[in-house]
Amino acid sequence: MTSRKKSFPIIFTVIACVFALLAGIISYLPNSRMAVFAQTDEKSGLYYYDNLTTADQSGNVVEYVLAKKFYQALEKIEEAGSFKAGVVSYAINSIVTSDQI
Repeated sequence: MTSRKKSFPIIFTVIACVFALLAGIISYLPNSRMAVFAQTDEKSGLYYYDNLTTADQSGNVVEYVLAKKFYQALEKIEEAGSFKAGVVSYAINSIVTSDQI
């Protein structure tokens, strides 16, 4: 009787692990719904870039120019494939001066 009580949690854990493994494999398949959700159009990809603005005390819209420069630099690095390669090198002096640093 005690062996049955001990084997039930083990069997349940194994089944749960198998389902988790299958769910992970299915999510990486190219036609899976997860892969479709991961694909974004260009308009939604620029949401944060377009919202790099704030209002000053008098209500005028002010853009974060420096933040937009960093955003553009990150886009260049991503387009070059440096993030995937794991090696990122970028000259920051093209974005900010030594006085700003």
